[in-house]
Amino acid sequence: MALVSSNFGIALFTLLGSLAIWLSFARYQLDADTCVVPRMWVAYSPIEGLTTEHSRLAEKYSLYLVKSTPYDIPLPVRPSGVPVLFVPGNAGSYRQIRSISDTCRELNEQYGGSEIDFFALDFNEAYSALHGRTLLDQAEYLNDAINYILQMYRDNGKDVSSVMLLGHSMGGVVSRLAISLDNYKPGTVTTIFTLASPHLVPPATFDGDIQKVYNRMNDFWRSNYADSDNNSLSDMTVLSIAGGKRDTMVPSDYISLDSVVPSSHGLSTFSNSINRVWTGIDHDAMMWCHQLRRQIAIALMNVIDRDVNGRMEVFRKVFSGTQTLSDAEEDFEDVEVTPVKHGLHQKLESGWYYGENVQVMTTHTVNQESAFESYEMSSGSPLRAFECRSKSGSSFKGCRKFFPLLVPGSNDAVIAFAETEHYLLLDVSSSSDWISIDQVSQKSASFDFVTGATISTSNTISTDISFPKLTSGLVSYKVSVSKGVQLVRQYVQQNSSRVYDSKYLVPHNGVVDVSFHGDVPFVPYFQSSPLHLQVFGGGHVTIRVDWIGSLGNLFMRYRILFISLPSAILYAIFLVQFHAGTARFLSLRQSTSIFINRYLLTSCLAGSGIAYLTGLSQVRDFLHLIQIPITKTFAVDPSYTKNDLFLGLSGVSGTVLAPIFTVFSTGMVVLITELVMGLTSLLSFCFKSTTTAQSESESGDPISDLLHKRTVFVAVISVLVLLFFPYQLAFTLATVALLVMTAYFKSNKAPQEQSFNNYISTICVLMTWTCIINAPVLAVWIQGIVVQRSMTFSSHHNLVSILPTLLFVENLSFRRIPSGSSITSLLLAYTSLHCLFYGMMQAFMIHHGFNLLATWLLCMSYKKVFFKSKHE
Repeated sequence: MALVSSNFGIALFTLLGSLAIWLSFARYQLDADTCVVPRMWVAYSPIEGLTTEHSRLAEKYSLYLVKSTPYDIPLPVRPSGVPVLFVPGNAGSYRQIRSISDTCRELNEQYGGSEIDFFALDFNEAYSALHGRTLLDQAEYLNDAINYILQMYRDNGKDVSSVMLLGHSMGGVVSRLAISLDNYKPGTVTTIFTLASPHLVPPATFDGDIQKVYNRMNDFWRSNYADSDNNSLSDMTVLSIAGGKRDTMVPSDYISLDSVVPSSHGLSTFSNSINRVWTGIDHDAMMWCHQLRRQIAIALMNVIDRDVNGRMEVFRKVFSGTQTLSDAEEDFEDVEVTPVKHGLHQKLESGWYYGENVQVMTTHTVNQESAFESYEMSSGSPLRAFECRSKSGSSFKGCRKFFPLLVPGSNDAVIAFAETEHYLLLDVSSSSDWISIDQVSQKSASFDFVTGATISTSNTISTDISFPKLTSGLVSYKVSVSKGVQLVRQYVQQNSSRVYDSKYLVPHNGVVDVSFHGDVPFVPYFQSSPLHLQVFGGGHVTIRVDWIGSLGNLFMRYRILFISLPSAILYAIFLVQFHAGTARFLSLRQSTSIFINRYLLTSCLAGSGIAYLTGLSQVRDFLHLIQIPITKTFAVDPSYTKNDLFLGLSGVSGTVLAPIFTVFSTGMVVLITELVMGLTSLLSFCFKSTTTAQSESESGDPISDLLHKRTVFVAVISVLVLLFFPYQLAFTLATVALLVMTAYFKSNKAPQEQSFNNYISTICVLMTWTCIINAPVLAVWIQGIVVQRSMTFSSHHNLVSILPTLLFVENLSFRRIPSGSSITSLLLAYTSLHCLFYGMMQAFMIHHGFNLLATWLLCMSYKKVFFKSKHE
């Protein structure tokens, strides 16, 4: 009864916890979704000339020209505009580019400018996020396509030397990976736009090749920017945009270019932050959301023929969602200038005005530089504004144009906002629009995680409140405001290369939800950046932790950990079975109960200690040194903090979450055990015990007459793995065979067989759980069969990775339990700890851990037979 009670209690905790996390993720702290669905006419024309003569992958992939037109594209294709090549992502289609292509056509017709030719790659909707070899093939073909596109322009008499890349999801990763390959020609790509692309961390770590691909790619980029004398990427600029919490496919924390590309060459931002977008966007909608595609089209048309500084200035103006400054400086001598007066909705006469340490809001159009920006800004009269370093009499030195922060107003209006602690210089050309001016108001507030904090604001325009303690992206908050507050802007204080993360929040019944992307697991960060609230209007602001809403933050960050950590618990329980000190090999249910009653509390405390220790750089260095496989990568800048072990966290967050996840994972072990045991019990009704006295006396194998057939089966599977199948398929087949074998043996209720039935049931649970790790690569292989009509797979033909498991499963039919030993204990302990420390970032090693264990248990099984026969 105690066994049932403890197992049931832990399983119930896991079920209720899973439900709470899912409901929190699906219903609480959601970003607003105001995307407009587009409609358009688009034509596609395949580029037939890109054959195997130009690319060895031409039969696998293809290239299209895309035009926004209801008519067919005239053949032969003769491009004459600016080339932009779209790279689709995981299971993505080349047709996804149609929305941005149509928007560029609209802008070209409305404002003029260079025409853009859109090309798109067709990867047959391959699962590139799950397979490293697929990523490499796509990157190689991308470079071949770039070279062929440029050749097309040359053949058409056009002097075009580079192609802009636009990648969605894993297409952005493929774009950056292509730059690091040998078939890339330097200078053929200078600008890369990426949407919802996980640059820092793979979204799934079930394939070891993906980890190698990411290490290769990011090492190449980091090493180039670290060596200024031999930097082949000196003319490269990269933009990365995330959709925020509405993206349930890729954690938006992973899109950061921080620690890979310096701020002089790259910018990372969220769709919530971008002017006139101001909404969260789900993964697929990143390609068609009207507000975002308009901004992307504006940027595409503005970066043409600009150098690195010019392109980065466009990126900052269009996508940062912050006040930015021009790179160019100018001085103003003997200006007839008037000091500004503080006040609301003033109408200034034409002339020059200045102020110091002021903030400004206005309906004027501030520093509009191109016709494209008329969409961005209000339709007010022009206003030139500068931030100046110094003032001497009526002269101003070191002045740079500032491009204001845009604030959403009522009825789709846009209001410009700017602040400076230096001198503000204004050139007013018309008094038809209002302008509000006040002192810069900034506060720093303490915060108690139990009671929260209450702050008063009195500034007529806005007050900036910082919370130095609030740096974790795992915690969400509820903010209550008084009636005088009309709008709240949450943002993370930017360091020199941080991701731009801000969001406008309109109070509903005086309450707004605050959830930001601060310090998060497994992502390198420069230094902790606190949460800021910019409160527009005067009144009271109260902020408290939203504990229920915070649960949902765990889902996206720890999806893989909920697979790797139960593996660690499973191996720990297997160790308990070998050392239970009983004559009979205990069942997995019994061993799990023992683990819960005797070792769970200790494991929880150990988890907290491990979370604390992995926060120490010396401990992380040591654990990376003994890691198998050893991953040698170009070191991240030491000014960045990177924790990719266990929970990826340290401090209070890690020590609190570790025991919760340990209990949660134990409950998952109970659930998967009951699921597998129920399945084998159901199958056992399909079998009848047919063991004869002769078979019992001869070999102890109830199906000994099939020994030869089983050996042939193992041989055939091994050959197929070498030639066609990924070893993950062979592992799945072995698991199915083991399920059937376990059910067969369970149909024999002989008491003397109970120990072996318990043993084989544990192996069955371990292999079933490991199949989850192998399923993604298997899905890639199946997709290749369905789409490409080919059973040949480009990787995972390593026979050593599966043959021990096949022989081990075959040997289980002899119903032998290997004896425990110190090496067996050490191997189980190491496998458990490896899943614990490295499982999140190296989930693929869970398969290899089981394969290694199967090798040892197979040897121990034969050793037992050998010594038994020798004794006889």
